Amino acid sequence: MFDMGLWEILLIGVIALIVVGPERLPRLARTAGLWLGKARSMVATIRYEVERELKVDELKREIKQQTDSEEFRDLSEQVKSVDSDLRSVGKALHTDIDGAPKSTDTPPSKTEANAPSPPDSPSKPHSG
Repeated sequence: MFDMGLWEILLIGVIALIVVGPERLPRLARTAGLWLGKARSMVATIRYEVERELKVDELKREIKQQTDSEEFRDLSEQVKSVDSDLRSVGKALHTDIDGAPKSTDTPPSKTEANAPSPPDSPSKPHSG
């Protein structure tokens, strides 16, 4: 942050000792250390946020470049084509499964009329 050598630090220490006095110097040094720690923490937080924003901007730029490319447009058209094909096949399958609506007034076929009823059927009384 600051380019301070040993002589500059010693000069600041001597001036602080003369101005503040030996009794209050340890408390001043502790307070200065706390403020310096808070300042470093704030700088680190701001640096992290700026770097994160730069990365987000870079990613947005890359995404925009990719979406503007011809390959992406071709791929997008292919996906849309496959999607429409799948939807039409799905509708055809749905129609085949559901079939034509059955009416209830059609008589049963000959095989259904001649088929024996199950033994537990309530339509035939048991004779004993």
